[in-house]
Amino acid sequence: MLQVVFVPGILGCTMIRRDGVTLWPPLSQLEPMDLPTRTAGLLDPTTQPGEIIRKIDDLLFGTPEYGPVLDALGGLAGVTLHQFVYDWRRDALEQAGVLAELVQTAAGEGSVVIVAHSMGGLLARLMLEAPGRKPAWFKAVKQLITVAAPHLGAPLALFRVLGMDGIAPIVFPASAVATLASKPELFPAAHQLLPAPSVKCVTYPNGGKLDVLSAFIGLAPAGVKATRAVHAVLGKYRKPAGVLYRSAYASGHMETVAGIVVDALGNPKHQPGDGDGTVPLWSADPDCPPDFFDDSEGFRADHVGVLNNSDFREMLLGWVGEFREIS
Repeated sequence: MLQVVFVPGILGCTMIRRDGVTLWPPLSQLEPMDLPTRTAGLLDPTTQPGEIIRKIDDLLFGTPEYGPVLDALGGLAGVTLHQFVYDWRRDALEQAGVLAELVQTAAGEGSVVIVAHSMGGLLARLMLEAPGRKPAWFKAVKQLITVAAPHLGAPLALFRVLGMDGIAPIVFPASAVATLASKPELFPAAHQLLPAPSVKCVTYPNGGKLDVLSAFIGLAPAGVKATRAVHAVLGKYRKPAGVLYRSAYASGHMETVAGIVVDALGNPKHQPGDGDGTVPLWSADPDCPPDFFDDSEGFRADHVGVLNNSDFREMLLGWVGEFREIS
């Protein structure tokens, strides 16, 4: 049997308080839990992930729901589906190590294909590309498919870290996101989605350009350090021998935050450009070394909607299906 490991993105797993109360996602726009209670719960290290989010209130724009794609992958003949449930608040390098444990288990049953959405694509790449000796089970990994992954980060993350943009604003506004991001020792992942140090996406009134980590010296040092550590690995583009890398990305959302413009008062502003509404095109389909991605396909969709795009779904199942006969 072919073993398919699905890795969701940030916010893609439920978070459960130790008394069993679901803190994320909100069950609806009208859920009575007050914002301070939810925020405090998400900063509590005893809060744990529950399961991949299959379905959410349709009004909670931007929150992933993975039910349809999980059903499609799990419904393929000759496939065993493994779902990576993880704590999306935690350090990406740490969670890549947890992912490795699941992939090792899957590798004991057959060839492995990894399908990873958004930040999940970074976790999968960190697992595969981290320096050091590779264990024997790595040979079972045949393919990595990243979907809408921010390979070079996303400027939108800066506005969220600074408390200028929210997530599903009615239930988790900018102020709450900033509170979480202000504790990088508990929630480093918020910073690790910042643009890579190699990307000069901050423009000043005089035309000068800098990278985000250099431009905004007020960012939490622990968060900056965690971000640099992630891109120190990803920026090497160490694709393992024998693993097919494929990328699916979304574009056509011209209001994506593609850069940052600093005004005369030093305030950062959105610079719109092409992308999927969350990840700019230059990050989802990066200018990386030749042959790093064996295939790269784009779709007109948004960051979450691409998962339910019929053309994408057909392509995904075809890519996965190629490996069923060799498992």
